[in-house]
Amino acid sequence: MMKERLLSVIMHDLRSPMYSQSLLIDHLHENYHKLSGPKLDELFYILKDSSNRIVQFSNDFLLWYDSQRQGFLIKTENIRLDNFMNETTVLYRNIAMRKGLYFDCDVPSGMVLSADRNMLAIVIRNLVDNAVKYTSSGGIGISAGQENGHIRLMVKDTGRGMTASRIAEITAFGEKDMYGPASTFGYRFIMELARKLNGDIDIQSEPGKGTVVQVRFKV
Repeated sequence: MMKERLLSVIMHDLRSPMYSQSLLIDHLHENYHKLSGPKLDELFYILKDSSNRIVQFSNDFLLWYDSQRQGFLIKTENIRLDNFMNETTVLYRNIAMRKGLYFDCDVPSGMVLSADRNMLAIVIRNLVDNAVKYTSSGGIGISAGQENGHIRLMVKDTGRGMTASRIAEITAFGEKDMYGPASTFGYRFIMELARKLNGDIDIQSEPGKGTVVQVRFKV
């Protein structure tokens, strides 16, 4: 039953971007000869972004699925966070700029975290993707710090925010919760990956006042 529920969640998350992509391709096919150069550039950029999101989601899910199998090994390495965070978020910087948002990444030079690079990238990409997706004005700030024996990675946005009940639904983590509503699968997915990296996620948000998500790791 849980397997069927999980497949339902995945199909739901893939259906919307694929349907949107199909409509856009139909529009381009029927109207490309009527559209100006700048408009075509804009539509092709949207199509490229949609394709990238579908590929990213598919890759991320397959890695998560592998992580559930018996004998999955986390490949730990020392990651220099300033380079890592900039490389991992460059796509979203471009998307944010096209939306007219600011995008700041302030990570101290030389800060190092021991973690699985691929799994950490999934966590950060999903947090930043959410921030860009749900922010229409203002922008996104990414930062890192170290205190009290922890390294803290933070993604802050000025987006629409969330209610306390919504946060509670997301953070009520358990085995059965991975198969809950599709609308919270993304957060539950990255919270499980963070736990596999011996980290935890804290969400602070209010409707209309943006969201701050912190990922903390013991060092």
